[in-house]
Amino acid sequence: MNLSQLLLVLSWWCVSTAAVAEETCDNAPPNDPIGIDLGHRFVFASYANSINNFTLLGVVNHKEYQRQIEELSMDHFQRSGLGKPRSGSRSTPLALLTSVMWSLFEVIDARVSIRSNAYVIWTQDSIRSMSDTVYGIIPVSLQQKAKSFLVSRGLIKQKLSLSDVTETLTEVLAELKATSLAAHGVNVTWAVVGVPDFFNDTLRETVIQAGQQVGITILEGAVPPRSFCTHYLNPAIDQDDRVLVVHQGETHCGVQLYDGSPQRRRKGQSVYPYLPLDPWSGDRIQYRLVKELVDGDAQLKTLVVQGLDNGFLIQAVLKTRLTLKGYDPAVELLLGLEPLLEDQLGGNRDFEDGETLDELPLNLDSWWTHGNIPDLVLTRSQIMAAEKNYMETLANNIQVYLQAMSDPHETRKATKQERVDYAIILTDYFDGELVHRAVQEAIGHGVPIVGSLKDITMVAEGAARLAWTRRENLLLMRESRKTRHDEL
Repeated sequence: MNLSQLLLVLSWWCVSTAAVAEETCDNAPPNDPIGIDLGHRFVFASYANSINNFTLLGVVNHKEYQRQIEELSMDHFQRSGLGKPRSGSRSTPLALLTSVMWSLFEVIDARVSIRSNAYVIWTQDSIRSMSDTVYGIIPVSLQQKAKSFLVSRGLIKQKLSLSDVTETLTEVLAELKATSLAAHGVNVTWAVVGVPDFFNDTLRETVIQAGQQVGITILEGAVPPRSFCTHYLNPAIDQDDRVLVVHQGETHCGVQLYDGSPQRRRKGQSVYPYLPLDPWSGDRIQYRLVKELVDGDAQLKTLVVQGLDNGFLIQAVLKTRLTLKGYDPAVELLLGLEPLLEDQLGGNRDFEDGETLDELPLNLDSWWTHGNIPDLVLTRSQIMAAEKNYMETLANNIQVYLQAMSDPHETRKATKQERVDYAIILTDYFDGELVHRAVQEAIGHGVPIVGSLKDITMVAEGAARLAWTRRENLLLMRESRKTRHDEL
């Protein structure tokens, strides 16, 4: 079942009382109006009191789940043909050559936009086709033996198995169910579950299986993409609108366009392809700032080359950047950075007379125990430049996506892009304001744009709205049947 078919089934399933009748016997209790959001970082559960009133039942922060979702997202990005090879994935001459060629391509593309050129796209497709042909010639048994050998020697990582994913999802749903029961006395036994937009039928089936193992009924048609949950049946959005959903988090980014016009719906073409844009995930700003610092300091560059933990440096840059920019309670709650930032500000988070700092030293204590650490300073101007570059390039890629999604049969300029009536930013990171600016730059200032870190429960609420609609339809159907029975 492809994505368009899934959403068509779900749309009919929510609204049609006939669909409800097929799935539920007359005497069965109506489903609870509960929605679950399998986000990239957190998992939320929400209870719908009405179509626009919700109670948050619980949230789960599961490290292994986050790692697996990140790996699955990266794997999807690689399979899309848009991503460069992972560093260290295969230590072969061909892999090294591929890595070098990709780096060269990125340098050229930064100066002259060639990534979206028709010839480049054709070449990528041709290379992918040849690669598939070559792998098709090699016997599967030989491929498996070679892979097992490389894994045993530590040359490649063992890829996630479906059983690994199912096991982790089971743990997450069990924890979420226990939290909901303890905090609100709600026993989650039925739910609509919003899943990452890159999930295929196989991954959606693992969600259903995990739910079964913890006593949560998740129907096949009740596993919609997260972006769908944000706008479908949302009373704030006209259902005929073209809606752009931009996903962004620490390690992921992507865009999805929906066209609710009757013409598109009748043709089953209301869903445009999801485009992963992982190079514009939130951590890229930190990577850019770290690269500037390393390239500008010979001693620091030596330490990094010697194998010092680059992750520590990235986190130090992140904390310093947050301090210089200012931060709100939502960021503190999400990242757990309040004590660290308080220490860096000397216990005083308010600057006198609205004063803002222009620079701050990086706290690199305990980073290097074998010598002196260079005194590094992060400036506001460095941050502004990195953020400006991020915003402008993300806006450009959104515009390219919308242009690519335009109807080729319509007579209009090649640069014309699809109209957008409403935009939603779906983020679990603190750079939502930058994404907001990028979207506004891409689609214009007259289009409503909603969504930020403070709207992090949006998907869980949208999923709960779908469940509430199904429940109401079921109750109406039973009442109608009872009335007809009484009349007879």
